[in-house]
Amino acid sequence: MIPVKLELRNFLAYSSPEPLDFSGLHVACLVGSNGAGKSSLLDAITWAIWGKARTRRDDELIHLGESEMQVRLTFSFNDDMYRITRFRSKAGRGSSDLYLEILDDERWRNLTEPTIRGTQRKIDTILRLDYDTFINSAFLAQGRADEFTQKRPSERKDILAEILSLGTWSVYEERAKQAAKQIVTDIERTNAEIESIDAELQREAEYQRELNEKRRHLDDVSQELRAVEIAYHQLEALRREWSTQNAHLESIDRRIEDHEREVERLQTDRAKQAARLQTFEELSLQRETIEAGYSRLVHARQAEQSFSAGLLEYGSLRERIVELRQHVDAARSELESERRVLASRVTTLQEQVENAPTPEELDQVEAEIEDLAILESDLSEWQEANTRLDAEGSGLKQTNDTLFVEMNELKDQKTTLEAATEPHCPLCGQDLSPDHRQAVIDDLQQHGEAKRDTYLANKERIAAIQQERKELETAIREAQPEVKRLNPLRERRATLREQVANCREAQAQLEATAHDLAYLEETLAENHYALEQQAALSELYAQLEAIGYDESAHRSIRSEVEAYAEYERQKHELDRALEAIPELQAAVTRLDEQIHSAQQRLRAANQERAELIHKMAQLEEQLVDFETIEQRLNDLRDEEGNARYAVGAAEQKVNALDASRSRRAELVQRREGLAEEQGIYEDLRKAFGRNGVPAMIIETAIPEIESEANQILARMTDGRMNVRFETQREKVTGGIRETLDIQIADELGSRDYNTFSGGEAFRVNFAIRLALSRLLARRAGAQLRTLIIDEGFGTQDAQGRERLVQAINTVQNEFDLLLVITHIDELKDAFPARIEITKTPAGSIAEIV
Repeated sequence: MIPVKLELRNFLAYSSPEPLDFSGLHVACLVGSNGAGKSSLLDAITWAIWGKARTRRDDELIHLGESEMQVRLTFSFNDDMYRITRFRSKAGRGSSDLYLEILDDERWRNLTEPTIRGTQRKIDTILRLDYDTFINSAFLAQGRADEFTQKRPSERKDILAEILSLGTWSVYEERAKQAAKQIVTDIERTNAEIESIDAELQREAEYQRELNEKRRHLDDVSQELRAVEIAYHQLEALRREWSTQNAHLESIDRRIEDHEREVERLQTDRAKQAARLQTFEELSLQRETIEAGYSRLVHARQAEQSFSAGLLEYGSLRERIVELRQHVDAARSELESERRVLASRVTTLQEQVENAPTPEELDQVEAEIEDLAILESDLSEWQEANTRLDAEGSGLKQTNDTLFVEMNELKDQKTTLEAATEPHCPLCGQDLSPDHRQAVIDDLQQHGEAKRDTYLANKERIAAIQQERKELETAIREAQPEVKRLNPLRERRATLREQVANCREAQAQLEATAHDLAYLEETLAENHYALEQQAALSELYAQLEAIGYDESAHRSIRSEVEAYAEYERQKHELDRALEAIPELQAAVTRLDEQIHSAQQRLRAANQERAELIHKMAQLEEQLVDFETIEQRLNDLRDEEGNARYAVGAAEQKVNALDASRSRRAELVQRREGLAEEQGIYEDLRKAFGRNGVPAMIIETAIPEIESEANQILARMTDGRMNVRFETQREKVTGGIRETLDIQIADELGSRDYNTFSGGEAFRVNFAIRLALSRLLARRAGAQLRTLIIDEGFGTQDAQGRERLVQAINTVQNEFDLLLVITHIDELKDAFPARIEITKTPAGSIAEIV
C-alpha cells in the first residue's frame, strides 16, 4: 500500500488544507513544531483505511468547534489505484459513512458494500493488513527501534510474541480451558441423571404390585356398575312412561280449559241476545207515542225550510260585510305596524347621531399613532444592533476560551521545561541541550505573549460591547410597552373613522324617515285608506235593511225542530226492533242448545283426567328410589374413571422404566463421548499454551528475523557485520535453559550486543526492527512498500542523527515511499524532499517543499 494523495477536512488540527500529494515522492521528512500535526497525518491515513487512530472515539478527532469531518486517501496497491473516503458527523446520535472506489479506465468505479462493516472487510481483504499489523510493520514509532535489543534475554520472547500478535493463542488457550471445564460440569450432570435413573429402576417391583392392585379395584367397580346400570335402565323406562302420561295430563288440562272458556263464551252471548230482545220488546210498547211525535217533527221542518230561504240571502250579505270589514281592518293594521317601525327607526337614528365621536377625538388618535410609528422604527433598529453586538461578543468569548486553554497549555509546557533537570525533553522524550531547551522556552514565551495580547484586546472589546448592549436594552425595554399600544390605537382609529361615516349616513336617513312617519300618522287620523272597501260596506248595510228577515220567528221554529228531533231516532229504532224481535227469539233458543252440549264435553274431560291421575300415582310409587339409583350410578361411573386413571398412571410408571433404561444407555454413551472430548480440549489447552504453538512460531520466526536483519546489516556495513540469535544457553549448574541472546560478529570476531559502540548498536537495532516489520507484513500476506519512521531525531546527538540518516538512505531503495517524522530543523536538508507542517489560527497546513 503506497499513499498517493491525502485530503482532509476538519480532522484534528487540520481544518480545510490543500490536498497532500505524495506522488513523485520517494524519501521525505515531515517537519514542524511540536503539536503542529505531524503525527496527525499518520492518524488520518489509518483512520481513513481502518477507522482507527490513537484516540478511542471518532468524535475526538473532529476539529475543535466543528461537528463533522472527512478524510479521503488515494493509494496504489498491486498496480491498482484505490480511493477511500470516510466521513463522521456527531450531530444528533452521530453517523458515519465509508466509500471504496477503484480507478478503472480513468474513471472511479464504486466498490462500496451496503454496510460500513462489509466495506471494511473488503478493504482488509484487498490490503491483507489490519490496523495493528500496519502500525507494527510500516510504522517505526519513537523509542521502539532498540526496545527489542535493550530488553533482558528473558523478556525478548515476550516482546517478539507481542509484535507477532501471539496474544491470540492465549485467548484460544482460555477458550479450550473453559470448554474443558464446561465438559466436566456436563459429565457431573450426566452422572447425577444416571444415578437418578438407577434409583427409579430399583422400584420396578413396587410399581408392578401397585399396577395389579389398581387393576383388581377397577374390575370390582366395573361389576357393580353394570348391575346398577340394569336397575337404572328399568326405572328409566318407567320414568319415560310417567313422562308420557304427564304430557297426556297436560293435554287434558288444556282441553278442560278450552271447554270451560267455550261454556263461558256461549253463556255470555246468550245473555247479550236476551238483553237485546228485552229492549226491543219494551220499545214496541211505545209505538203510538213515537209515531205521533215523529209527525210533529215533519211539519216543523217544512216551516223551517221556508225561513231558511230568506236566511240564505241575508247570510250572503253578512258574509260579504264581514269580508270587507276584514280588508279594511287589515289595511289599518298594516299602516299601524309600519308607523311603529318608522317610529323605532327614528329613535335609533337619533341616538346614533347624538353618540357619534367628535373630529377632535379622531385627530388626537391620528397624532398619537404617528409618534408611535417613529418609535417602532427606532425599536427595530435597536434590536438589530443588539443582535449584531451579541453575535460579535459570543464569537470573541469563544475565541478567548480557546486562547485561554492554549495559553495554559503553553504555560504548563514552559513550566515543565524550566523545572526539568534531566537531559531529556519532558514533552517528547528527546535529548535537549541547555541552549536548545532555552530556545524552546523562548519560543513558548513568544507564543504565549502573542495569545495574551489578542486575549486582552478581545476582553476589552467584550466589555465595550456589554456597555453598548446595556444602553440598547434599556432603550428597548422602555420603548416596547409604548410600541405595544400602536396596534390597539390603529384599531381605535379605524373604529372612529367608521363611526364618523356612519353618523353622516344616519343624519340623512333620519330626515327621510321622520318625513315618512308624519305622512303615515296623518293618513291614519283621517281614515284615508281602503276607500273602495269602505264604500262597498255602506251599500251592503242598505241592502240588509231592505230584506225584512224575522230572525226571532226563525229561531222559534228551529227550537221546535230540535225538540222533536229525538222522535226521528226513536222511529228508526222502533222500525228496526219490530223487524229483529223474531230473529233474536230464535238465536236465544239456539244458544241454550249449544251450552248444554259444551257442558257435557266438559264433564267427560274431567272424568278422563281423574282416571289418568290415579294411574300416574301408581307409577310414582315404583319410582321412589330412582334418584338414589341415579346418584349411585354417577358415583360408580366417577369411581370407575378414577380407577382407570389410576391404572393408566401405574402402567405409565411401569412403561416409563423401559424409557429410563434407554435413556440410561444414551447417558452412559454420552458420558464416554464427553470424557473423550474433555481429553481433546486438554490437549488443545496445552497446545495453545506458552510452550505450545506460540513457542513453535517464535522458533520458526527467529531464523527469518536473523536472515532479514543480516541482509539489511550487510548493505549498511558493506558485509562487515552479521547478527545471530541464540535460543538456548548452558546453565552454570549444568543443563540447558531457554533464552534469546543476540550475538554480533564483525571483523574482530563474535561478541555480545552490549559490547558494541552506540553507532554499531544503532545499526543492529535498526536492522532488527526493520526485519521484524518485514516478517510481520509477510506473515500477513502483504508487501511492505511504505515505511514511516517517527524515531525521534531529537534524542540523538549530531553523530547519532547522521547514523540514522545513513541507515535510512541504505534501505530507501527497498520502499516506494519512506517518510521520516522530525521537528529538528537541522535535518530539513538531509533528505531530498520535505513536508512542512505549519500551525495557523485557521488550522494546520501541510506543504511539500
